[in-house]
Amino acid sequence: MKPRTIKTGRLVLLVVALLALSNGLMAWRALETFDHVARPGFSREAEIVGTTLAEQIARALELGVPIDRLVGMTEFLEPALSAHPSFAYLIMTDTAGRQLYAVGVARSLELINTAVPISTEGEVRGWLNLGVRDRGSDTLTAGILSDILTLFAVLLIATIALLLLMTERWIKAPLRAVEHLTGRIAEGDWSTNPLHGGTGEAGAYLAAVNATLNRVNEHRRRLSWKAAYVIDREPEHERSVQRIMRYLDRRYRFRKDQHE
Repeated sequence: MKPRTIKTGRLVLLVVALLALSNGLMAWRALETFDHVARPGFSREAEIVGTTLAEQIARALELGVPIDRLVGMTEFLEPALSAHPSFAYLIMTDTAGRQLYAVGVARSLELINTAVPISTEGEVRGWLNLGVRDRGSDTLTAGILSDILTLFAVLLIATIALLLLMTERWIKAPLRAVEHLTGRIAEGDWSTNPLHGGTGEAGAYLAAVNATLNRVNEHRRRLSWKAAYVIDREPEHERSVQRIMRYLDRRYRFRKDQHE
């Protein structure tokens, strides 16, 4: 594997790692916000139902019936529990927290308990506790995680594609041009036309090589002029001069417009 291929792979891995880190932080913040903002919304239904039931119980208490002697409370609470599948239990307690009436069971730990006060004339006489199953929040959490993972996958693919495009355009292409140009020069080919490698180190290197190419071809052009001048002034040296010029043409290649 070539060194620049290894460097490109490392660059891709670095970008992917940074993207994964930023996405992980975003996911953590989203779930944290969900816990502090969204989860309380699941107790609103329980608050509405609990307030309605508490008002009806309060009317019975206003008639003078002691809270621990209310009749038919199980039958009164059961329809409310059956009508709301998300409710796990309804438990009524006195102000000391002693359980008086209950329907349903609180076996699952994944419950949101909503306590609604039962008040008469501004005085709290007891509490109605409603346990809401947290399946809705779990479903929403799973949906959020799925959306985050989908977004991460899309961002990852887009980032890798953009990175590969940038690498190909601004790194690999100039490097290939440099490699091709230096290879031709090493073989004695000075006839290459100037190449443009953009900005960066590769571009600066190509600019320097182009300047060298221009200088060498300019020297070859001047040498042709001087050879013609020597042959014209001193014909006895024509064979020697032509032999030197033919050797140069066999050993090296120059731009045709420089010596023709």
